[in-house]
Parts: sequence; structure tokens; C-alpha cells
Amino acid sequence: MAEPKMGSQTEYTLMENNDDDGSVLAAEFKINSDLGDLGVQLSGSPPAPTSHWAWASDATHEMLIHWLCPFCSSFNKLPREQQLRSRRIRCNPLYYVCAYLPTVLSLYTGLKVHMLMGQSGPVGAEETRVEYEARVHWIYCTSGAMVAVIATDLLEAIYYTVKQEFFEYYLGIVVSLAICISFVGGNHMFLWMMVRRSLVGVRAIIMCNLMFSVSMLADLILLVCEYTWSEESVEKESGFNLIVLIFKLLERLACVAFFVVATFIYARLWSLYRYDGRSLGRRLCQILPALLAAAAICGLMLFGFLYNDGDYSSLIWDNFTRR
Repeated sequence: MAEPKMGSQTEYTLMENNDDDGSVLAAEFKINSDLGDLGVQLSGSPPAPTSHWAWASDATHEMLIHWLCPFCSSFNKLPREQQLRSRRIRCNPLYYVCAYLPTVLSLYTGLKVHMLMGQSGPVGAEETRVEYEARVHWIYCTSGAMVAVIATDLLEAIYYTVKQEFFEYYLGIVVSLAICISFVGGNHMFLWMMVRRSLVGVRAIIMCNLMFSVSMLADLILLVCEYTWSEESVEKESGFNLIVLIFKLLERLACVAFFVVATFIYARLWSLYRYDGRSLGRRLCQILPALLAAAAICGLMLFGFLYNDGDYSSLIWDNFTRR
């Protein structure tokens, strides 16, 4: 157990209990307001979690309350048990069905995936609030969601193979698998760079996420412009079909907004680390896997967005909207 360091602006407490295979079973973080925290203790009350699911559940509540109630500082400072007893949480089925359930499943799956990569714990002895949010709120959650997509892709591949129709649908499955695997690989490299406090590596990953977000945003803008400028397309869409079109555009807008916000969150790590004096060759070897993963994602997206007048654009969007 590492005791809090008195006299410093950052108060950090880490409790780590390991089972036989070295898995992290409990962690408690206390980071005061100079790092942008709202006074929330991940394992304050109720007691510290004793299982990965309990940790994911507690971290999910902390994350949702932090992001859904960003201006409710007094509510965010309450103990977790008191927060969950409040009417806005306890009597809100939308919170549990639409927010808590998908988030906790993604976070738990992402935690298990990164445990296999040896990335289940903090990125440093004194993990800042910004690093914690990037690791748990965004990296674990997006990795968990991508693994779920990979699982559905594999089930689809098995289903179409049994029906002897695999080669009719293989392109969409292959593109989806490649994007998801590259994305999880990029998240792994991001945490790897954060653990090593690599200024160059972290900035490379942030730029990769920026490229990814910009490419999705550009495709959405082009799609809206296409429907706006094409009178023929607008005339075809009427009644229920027009409602479906609007839903698809809003769905894709929400998807783009998620990745844009994630990029801004990651950007807070831009100047957190310092140059360590290593040679250019060593730095390039360190960031090369991350750049390859980013290039694979961007290449597949450009292929889908632009090839054959954008006929494969839907393959990219289906990967994120799962329709």
C-alpha cells in the first residue's frame, strides 16, 4: 500500500490486492481539485471493491455522474452510496438501461482485454486525474465496445459460413474486423506510451485519434452535402424513409461527436510528459506500431469512403452503428 504523500498538491492513494495471477482486485484513487477532480472517490462509500465487476460498476457510476452532471459539483462530492440513493439516479430507469448497462459492460470487457495485455492498473505511481479519465473512461470503454463488435462479426462469419453465403458478405466482415482490431491495438499502444511517459509516443497517438475523428467528420459533412445538393435523392426520400434518413444522420452525428470529444480528452495529455532525451531512432521504433495501427484504420476508412464513388462507405458506418 502506498501512503498519501503529504505536502504535495496531489493526494494519491493506491490500494492494490493481488490474487495468485497478479490481477489487480482493488484500487482507490483520491485526487484533489487542482487536477480537475470533483472530489469523487472511486471506492469511498461503499467500501473498496473486491472484484473486477464491482470495480467496473463503481467506476461506471463515477464516470456517468462525472460526465452527465458536470456542473453539479455538490452532487459529485457526495459519497457514492448517497449518490445512488438520490431520486435522480434511483428512480431513473433511463439511467440504468440507456447509460449504466451498456457502459458497465463495455468497461468490464475493456478491463479484461487490457488485463490480458498487462494494463489493468494505473499508468504510473501517481496517476493524475487526466490520465485516469483517458485510461478508464475512454480507452477501456472503447476497447470493450470494439471487442463486442469483433464478437458479433465472428458470429456473423460463422452464421454465413454455415449458410454457405460467407463470400457474399465477407468484405463488410473483414473491414469491420480490421478496424476493430486496429483500434484495440491503438488503445494498447496509447496506454503503453502513457506508462513510459513518452512525450513523442503520446502525441503520435493523439494525432492518430485526431485523423480518425476528422476523417469521420469529413465523411458525415460530405454525406449531408450530397443529400442537400441532390434534388433526386431528396425526392426519393419521403414519409417513413425520410424519418429513417434523419435518424441515420443523427446516429452518425452522435458517433462522430463521441470520437471528437475523446480526441479533446486525449489532447489534455499533450504537454503532460517531458522529452526524455532518447535518440530519434529509439523514439521512432517506439511509436512505429502506433503509427502502423493508425495508418491501417485511416486507410480502411478512406477505402470505404472514397472507393467506387463511396459505395463502401456504409461498411465503415455499419461498423460503429451496428446496423
